[in-house]
Amino acid sequence: MPDLIRDLRDSSSSSGNKPRAKAQKWIISTTEGGLNITVVGQFTVDDLQLNTIGGVYADVTSVNMAHPISQWIRGQLETITLTSEFFAEHQDDEITSRFADLLRLTRRDEKLMRPPVCVFSFGTKLSMMCHLEHVANVAYGPLRPDGTPQRIRFTLTLRNYTPSVVNPTDPSKPEHQSRMRKVKTGDTYESISADEYGEAMNGEFLRRWSGYRPDLKEGDEVHILAADYIARQGRVRPRSAILYQMTVNPKVAVLLMAARAGSLIDV
Repeated sequence: MPDLIRDLRDSSSSSGNKPRAKAQKWIISTTEGGLNITVVGQFTVDDLQLNTIGGVYADVTSVNMAHPISQWIRGQLETITLTSEFFAEHQDDEITSRFADLLRLTRRDEKLMRPPVCVFSFGTKLSMMCHLEHVANVAYGPLRPDGTPQRIRFTLTLRNYTPSVVNPTDPSKPEHQSRMRKVKTGDTYESISADEYGEAMNGEFLRRWSGYRPDLKEGDEVHILAADYIARQGRVRPRSAILYQMTVNPKVAVLLMAARAGSLIDV
């Protein structure tokens, strides 16, 4: 929803130059999966809010750090919340079917196996693809003699929908599967990692997977982990806080890497 804030501002500023009923009428509709539902609001919306702009962060801490490191994890999904109503202006007006169509857009469709993707528009400036997340704060009244409501007031929450494509895993590609690699003269866990993943430090993962076997020799086999597995492991660091502090000292780090003994690493 990159232009949503601008569209909300433009819609608000331009509505004063147009008739209220025309400029601020909202519509939500879908034709996905063979559905054909269009719900048109009668009045202007109240309390239109744009929610959750920004991202999700995590604070990474370690021993002797004065401040945590703030790391961006992912973006957040923008939502719009608005309040509106249906009103029966005449005795013969029926508004419950219109409200039922609105509720249907929140429910799982049997063909799609999910709620449909809708198009929401407000006035002449704002338009977005969305899912109707839920209808809440529903208030009926006054009721007419036949029991049907003359007014239904409600709050809508719309989730921004951005089409995305997830590439399927191809088992024929080595980056999606583990395999064994024969060691050549001069190979180390770090040199193999640099060749396989483009990052020598990931050799620590290969070393751990091999049970902290000492220096490699020609003819040995190293289990090459899938690249997507390596990517999920995050930053490489020794397993204990004490060893992490020791490796800050370059001389100690050299001795530690030279030892490569399981009993030392697993302190």
